[in-house]
Amino acid sequence: MMSVIQGVAWVYTHGAPGGSIPAAIRFVANGRLGILPVADIVFAASVILMVLLLRRTVFGKQLYAVGANQRAAHLAGIPVKRVIILAYVLSASLAAAGGLVLAGYVGVGTLEAGGPYVLNSIAAVIIGGTKFTGGEGGVSGTVVSVAILAVLTGILIQLGIPVTLRSVLLSIIVVAAAVLQSGKIGR
Repeated sequence: MMSVIQGVAWVYTHGAPGGSIPAAIRFVANGRLGILPVADIVFAASVILMVLLLRRTVFGKQLYAVGANQRAAHLAGIPVKRVIILAYVLSASLAAAGGLVLAGYVGVGTLEAGGPYVLNSIAAVIIGGTKFTGGEGGVSGTVVSVAILAVLTGILIQLGIPVTLRSVLLSIIVVAAAVLQSGKIGR
């Protein structure tokens, strides 16, 4: 589906960045409230809301149950299909919000702005302890891994490591984390 949407977007835009970003979105991406960047405030609010959603609501508990074992969740009376659809809608909504903030930061609508962040987002979630198989993980671990990856990226930039090599190193980290999560090492 991503390829279809990207193809339609490429045809529609002829592959060229364009348009203007509303001032409100640019403010969220680049503005400050006092000494605090607005984007950091939005991030912190999003983290708090997601932690509360996952830990304190019926939907959050159902989401973990469905992720851990769909059949058991179904047998327990959880509306599995609805939970899955809501999870995708929530995920897409948060991705769209992140895309808007990125567009505000870049200052123009472009199809390629988010490309470099795809692997980083997967890496942050995996390193943060969320299992590929579902049912385990959460926001707190992901936030910690985002901080770790940001520091690691900063160190690699300071060392003068080219962006292509940084991408390779990040890929190796993702693969290593996935292998470690699968439990294949040490058995």
